[in-house]
Amino acid sequence: MQSLWQDVRFSVRTLLKKPGFALIAIFTLALGIGANSAIFSVINSVLLRPLPYKEPERLALVQQSMPKLGFYYGGVSAPELLDYIAENKTFTEMAGYGTISLNLTGDTHPLRLQAARVSANLFSMLGVSPLLGRSFSTEEAAANASSVVILSEKLWQTQFAGDPKIIGRTIRLDERPYTVVGVMPSQLHFPPTGTAFADAVELWTPLALTEDEKQARRRDSNFNLIGRLKPGVPIEQAQADVESIAAHIEQQHPDIYQGTIRITANAVGLADRMAQGVRRLLWVLLGAVGLVLLIACANVANLLLARAASRRKEIAIRSALGAGRARIVRQLLTESLLLALVAGVVGALLAWWVTDLIARFGPEDVPRLAETRLDGRVLAFTLLVSTLTGVLFGLVPAWQSARINLTTALKESARNSSGEGTRLRAVLVALEMALAVVLLIGAGLLINGFVRLMHVSPGFNPEGVVVARTTLPATRYPDIERGKAVYRQALNRIAALPGVQSVSVASNLPLTDEWQIGFRVEGGDENAFYTAHGSFISNDYFRAMGIPLMKGRGFTDDDRPDGVPVIVVNETMARRFWPGQEAIGKRIRWGGWNPQGWLTIVGVATDVKLSSLEAESEPTVYMPTFQISRLRREALFIARTSADPSDLATALRREINAVDADLPVYDIRTMNEVVADSVAQRRFTMWLLTGFAAAALLLAAIGLYGVISYSVAQRTQEIGIRMALGAQTGNVVRQIVAQGMKLALVGLWSGLIAAFALTRLMTNLLYGVSATDPLTFAGIAILLSGVALLACWVPARRAAKVDPMIALRYE
Repeated sequence: MQSLWQDVRFSVRTLLKKPGFALIAIFTLALGIGANSAIFSVINSVLLRPLPYKEPERLALVQQSMPKLGFYYGGVSAPELLDYIAENKTFTEMAGYGTISLNLTGDTHPLRLQAARVSANLFSMLGVSPLLGRSFSTEEAAANASSVVILSEKLWQTQFAGDPKIIGRTIRLDERPYTVVGVMPSQLHFPPTGTAFADAVELWTPLALTEDEKQARRRDSNFNLIGRLKPGVPIEQAQADVESIAAHIEQQHPDIYQGTIRITANAVGLADRMAQGVRRLLWVLLGAVGLVLLIACANVANLLLARAASRRKEIAIRSALGAGRARIVRQLLTESLLLALVAGVVGALLAWWVTDLIARFGPEDVPRLAETRLDGRVLAFTLLVSTLTGVLFGLVPAWQSARINLTTALKESARNSSGEGTRLRAVLVALEMALAVVLLIGAGLLINGFVRLMHVSPGFNPEGVVVARTTLPATRYPDIERGKAVYRQALNRIAALPGVQSVSVASNLPLTDEWQIGFRVEGGDENAFYTAHGSFISNDYFRAMGIPLMKGRGFTDDDRPDGVPVIVVNETMARRFWPGQEAIGKRIRWGGWNPQGWLTIVGVATDVKLSSLEAESEPTVYMPTFQISRLRREALFIARTSADPSDLATALRREINAVDADLPVYDIRTMNEVVADSVAQRRFTMWLLTGFAAAALLLAAIGLYGVISYSVAQRTQEIGIRMALGAQTGNVVRQIVAQGMKLALVGLWSGLIAAFALTRLMTNLLYGVSATDPLTFAGIAILLSGVALLACWVPARRAAKVDPMIALRYE
């Protein structure tokens, strides 16, 4: 221990004698270590950290699909929910839940809240106890009109000022009084939100099924299931169990589950389901920052090799005085580890800053990203990486320095002796270039794909369009026509605003909402049912959204409830169901509207991207909201203006509240913002990987520059002699540049080969571009060649300007 302490003290003194070298090495390593710690902190939060529930590994979701309709990972109806709960053999208990939105009115301005109806046993099954009050009782969950509510800690703090007397207080939700019985701690984020446009659940009510819901076996699939596996039961056994239940449900109700309406089910771990969309993305990013760290290590190893040459006599003297090779290696490794540990501290500070930025500005559709922080596991990872880094970049230089011939080393000048290790430094530089190529090609592919994606037409014109949402509670508007009267009044008031060119109300918004309907085609098999995206819209919708009508017409005031039911479909639906025919005049039947009659197609609109810009267009049915005998209570007002759309936001809120002051107006955005938000995750990935690639390029260029500069310094006398003998400046420059470019080209070709193999792991992250896109590979090769040429040319020019007389006296 005493000798180790001596090594540490000697290392500190040695490094303090060369503060420039120490600072460069520390900050180079800190960049790599900090980047790795930051990305690992995200992985730790999203993938590794257990969910904040009791034995979370035993929690699993049950999801139902209709594969013949192309419908996967869906919910279940209320009767199906009860069937799975009653018949399962692999879960100790199960709970159902469904999300809804409720309007909070009363003491404050109207507020729309995301809520969940949950089984009474949900919280106890998750192992989460209320912060205040109690959970729901079995009696409350069984009642048809239970009026109790549990608040989230966030809602309690923000809307009720953390009132400790909140328990027992009555609040108004959708015009009904609810009694607050509990407050849940902030650790509870259930149900998890699945998209960037879904708000976190802020309150919970009992899942008190109505008689109508209990009879709606296939009308609505608005519920979800979660269960706790029995001890020792693997997820595969639960999968077989729920598949068996789905088959039994079909056998029990052959009149419903027939033709294309066939169901299957699957069980998936809750944590796996939450992270399945981002798992590969995060591991790719960790691999990228790992390459940055390797480049940083190669750079510092090069610095140590160059520094070892100047310490050759020092090490030789220590050997002559009795220090063994192992003792010298230990001393030099101690210096490397000291550098790495200090760099680890700086890297942790850098990671703390980067992690905060990622948590604050990262995409909302990455689950648990907001929880990202530097905890004990991340700090342990940072320490481990720092230690391994110190060994990685220090071991080879230390071993190289310890392998010396005492007689030769004591006689050699520092200039001559420093030639050893040149080949190793060249190998390290080539390795840096190769790793930089891999990162730059990965970033180039993402940028290429993102640019292509942003040139994809969404099917509508987002310029000058503003949207705002509101929700009409059933208790306030039990009559359908009264709700539609609110739509008409609000539309008239918004249309009268200065600059507004067209205005519409709709039930769904492209790139944010998805709602599917099941239908049958006239003239087809009676048992053949299909699905399409559905949307209720008012007359001017296509004009307000900038969606071209390819054939036929849109909706007009003549499309009244007592008239012929009409619809507009998109091009994909027309092509799929009536190929080579005229879709105008064709009919379909949807049970949600005119179940005994037919809906006639009067128009065909261009395809619109509904779920994402990269997804293929799906069949879509547009229905006239003022003709259909139903009311979608979540209304979306769309206004196209010739003025600045951001100036219209306040006016939209004002005009809707002028019709009903108790309606919440929320999610006011321009359509350009909607489009930008839909690609937030891709943009996030692209910028992160581009930043890492830029750092890699900078480090590789610095490494190449350093090696060439060092070589020039060692050859100063040789260059002086050649110039004194008549060598031209151009010849000297070309020779030095050629030396450096050989290293760069070796690294470049090695990197291209490695990238060709590794970029296939990014296939799911790309759009419209192959993982081996030749233009991207060629572009990056040209870029790297240019940077390498510049890194070689600068020291070459400096060498060519050396005065031969000064060079001849150089030692």
